[in-house]
Amino acid sequence: MPTPRPRSTPRWDEAAHTPGLYEATHRADRGKRFLYTVIRLSLAAFAGLCVYASYEPNGLWLAAPLGIALLIIALQPWGDKSPAPGAWLGALIAFTQGLITYLFYLPWIGEYVGSLPWIALSIVEALYSLAFGAGTVFLLRAGRAARKREPRVSSARSQNGSSKAARESSTSKKGSSSEDRLSGRGRVRVHRTITANEFLFTVIGIPTWYLAVEYARSHWPFGGFAWTRLAWGQVSGPLLSLARIGGPALITVATVTMGVGIAIIFRRIWIPGLVITLVIPIVAGLAWSQVDAGPNPSTERIDSFAKSNDVAASNNGADNGADNGAQAHESGTQAQSIQMVSKESGITYYQASDSSSPENLVTVAVVQGNVPRLGLDFNDQQRAVLANHRDATLALARRIEDHKSPKPDFVVWPENSSDVDPFLDPLARDEIQQAAEAVGVPILVGTLTHPGDQERNTVVVWDPETGPGERHDKVYLQPFGEYMPWRGFFRHFSSYVDMAGNFSPGDDNGVVHVRSGKTNALIPVGVGTCYEVAFDGAFQHAVEGGAQIFTVPTNNATFGFTDMSYQQLAMSRLRSVEYDRATVVAATSGVSAIIRPDGRVSERTQIFTEGILHAQLPLRSTRTIASYSATIIEWTLCGLGVVVALGAAISQRKPQRVKSK
Repeated sequence: MPTPRPRSTPRWDEAAHTPGLYEATHRADRGKRFLYTVIRLSLAAFAGLCVYASYEPNGLWLAAPLGIALLIIALQPWGDKSPAPGAWLGALIAFTQGLITYLFYLPWIGEYVGSLPWIALSIVEALYSLAFGAGTVFLLRAGRAARKREPRVSSARSQNGSSKAARESSTSKKGSSSEDRLSGRGRVRVHRTITANEFLFTVIGIPTWYLAVEYARSHWPFGGFAWTRLAWGQVSGPLLSLARIGGPALITVATVTMGVGIAIIFRRIWIPGLVITLVIPIVAGLAWSQVDAGPNPSTERIDSFAKSNDVAASNNGADNGADNGAQAHESGTQAQSIQMVSKESGITYYQASDSSSPENLVTVAVVQGNVPRLGLDFNDQQRAVLANHRDATLALARRIEDHKSPKPDFVVWPENSSDVDPFLDPLARDEIQQAAEAVGVPILVGTLTHPGDQERNTVVVWDPETGPGERHDKVYLQPFGEYMPWRGFFRHFSSYVDMAGNFSPGDDNGVVHVRSGKTNALIPVGVGTCYEVAFDGAFQHAVEGGAQIFTVPTNNATFGFTDMSYQQLAMSRLRSVEYDRATVVAATSGVSAIIRPDGRVSERTQIFTEGILHAQLPLRSTRTIASYSATIIEWTLCGLGVVVALGAAISQRKPQRVKSK
């Protein structure tokens, strides 16, 4: 008969049997846990600052993957001193990272309405990070579980439990590629690689789970707030070229994947971490080198839109305009001469002359008429904004007549450039007609219209011969700005809710056809008004409708000198790359810009000045992979992230004990 196994002698717990020692030990452990929790939260806050630094006008694209890596490190176990945080603490850590990012990223929200909307929106956006933090804890835990192997016990260990031979065997095989560590049960091999299951839960699961959370943030509630997508911070880096394959969603996944790779490097798993971190930007960079910029691409990318580097050539007058213009446009090439031509009557003129083949090129002029004052009451002086844009267009017409500027195919005015409804106000209608007839080409006019009992934010094609024609009514409206959800409820918290508009969304595809003022050919133009540029559907529907060039009329006067204009310009740059279209940004008070199909900015204006941009841009009818499959790719990746995260959570549920009868 087998000898029964003797019961082990209970271990004497001195702390539990010594008066006062247990309480002291418990307080010390609790203090240590609190200290490490503070360290983790501080690391998450710094990670939030890193992610913020990637957005324009900072433009430090590599800071985003570094921030994601720091967040993942904050969610991992730190040896025996600090075990892995649970789901609740992980959610709090991720919330901290998100809150810091959005507090620094969105202060323009409260520029003229106070801090409450800004802080409230930042908190709401960060609430989605709770799900990412909790899910990532489960994913990391499942990845660690996948690494566990049955311990390899040394054969030299004696049956009576002597550990001497085990200690001796631990020094053997030092030339192996893995580390051998002693535990109480024998020798355990710690591999310096990642298993297939760990790859699934971490390298695939974490980036796709991040995208799934970002998708929810960008769509719910009230249509979502897509302004905070991680991809917007990558327009200055090599990952931008991935937009032509999978749009912003693929860039987000690539950015988080790089962060996962950096976090793996921190664990001293060198080769897999380096491969994961470096392969993506290298491949994207090679793809970028193959991107066709169209005629006269810039030789140097404008990577950061620091406000101190805004075009300021107009400050010293027309005499030194050429020198300052050259400084403002460092990206000119031999085929393209971009310069500040002159300053007349306070209007700065920028012009790009092109020596390439005229095939498939269109000449566009952008009028930035400026506003009479800053703030929410920028248009309180009736007709002032319209008068500014009319006068600037009349000045452009005089320059064309004097052969100082080339005649454009059409002119673009910004959103709300007509602060009076020209369909209801005959005087406003006459002023726009006067400007169109003077310049002799159609004008895309941003205005307010009132069809029936509705109010809409409209861009209308105004032809010098036939008057108003096709129009685009803004589809993606800004909640709490252009309309107020739950107005009665939010009125209890702020009286500013009554300053929000009452606009109704349109239902068109964003395409208007403009008759060229030089060739009479119809040009299909895709219009994404201001806030719409952040949403995938705006230009996706426009491309499907045949748009060959994009325009983004916008009104940023209510956000002062904040970063808002630069953040929006980054989105326009990404859309240009995503759909291989040139983009014309027209802002009432700046920044107005000309963006090439490769995302490079060839011309831009200064904030709160009057200016006119001229450029020859390519018309393109080809479609990128993203225009066909970006939505499918995003849904697939989001679904994968949800499935892997749920699988990780379910796999770690403790089995219920079966009660013996």
